[in-house]
Amino acid sequence: MDNVQITTQLTIECKKITKSFGAWGEDVHVLRSIDLSARANEMIMLMGPSGSGKTTLLSIIGGILHQDSGECLILGKSINDLKEAEKTKFRGQNIGFLFQYFNLVPTLTATENAAIPLILNGHPRHEAFEKSAALLLKLGLDKQRNYSPKELSGGEQQRIAIARAFIHNPKIILCDEPTSFLDHERGQHIMQLLREIQKENHCTLIVVTHDQRILEFADRILEIEDGAIVHKSSNPATPKA
Repeated sequence: MDNVQITTQLTIECKKITKSFGAWGEDVHVLRSIDLSARANEMIMLMGPSGSGKTTLLSIIGGILHQDSGECLILGKSINDLKEAEKTKFRGQNIGFLFQYFNLVPTLTATENAAIPLILNGHPRHEAFEKSAALLLKLGLDKQRNYSPKELSGGEQQRIAIARAFIHNPKIILCDEPTSFLDHERGQHIMQLLREIQKENHCTLIVVTHDQRILEFADRILEIEDGAIVHKSSNPATPKA
C-alpha cells in the first residue's frame, strides 16, 4: 500500500473519543467525549496537567491504544478498526513519532537509526541509508552519522529522532514533549526545525507539551483537563514560513 492520497485537507478527525482504564477495581475515565480535527500543514499543541489525557489521546491517534467509544479517522480511515497487521502497515507508512526520550536503538549508528522507518517499509537498505545520510547532513549531523547514540549529545540525539520521524514523509507527526529536556535556545531551534520540515512535507503535527516557551509555533492550542478539551485558541503570531 502506498502512502494514502489525501482528497481533503482534513488529516485527523476524532469524534466523541472516550477512554477508561481499570484501577483498584474501578474505571478511571481518562478521555471524555473528545472532539479533535486537524489539517495538513497545521501544528496543534495539546496542553494540560499531568494525567489530563494528552498522551492517551496521542496514543489513540497513533493507533497504539484503542478508544472505548467514538471514532478516530486518520487520513479518512478508522485506524483502530483495522486488523493489527493492516494497522501496523498503515501507521508505518503514514505516521511519524517523536518521543520524549528519543527511543534510539543504542547498537545502531545515527544513520541506521534514522533509516529505520524506510527499512520497515521495505526500502532497500542502501537507499534507506543514502536518504538518511542526506537528511542528517541537512540537520547538521554529517560528522556524527556513524556515531552511536551514547557518543552523541542530547541535542544531537533529538535531531536524529526528528530525522527518523520525518524520513518516510508521513502525513502526520505525533510529538510527545519534544523540548522538555532542552533549554530555551535549543528548544526554539528544535521547534524551528520541526516547522521547517513540516512545511516542506505538508504534514500535520500534533505536539503534547508543558513548555509555554514554544506556544508561538502553534497554529492552534487545545487545553485538556480531566479528559476533556476545555479551551481552544488560534495563535495569530504563529510563524507561517
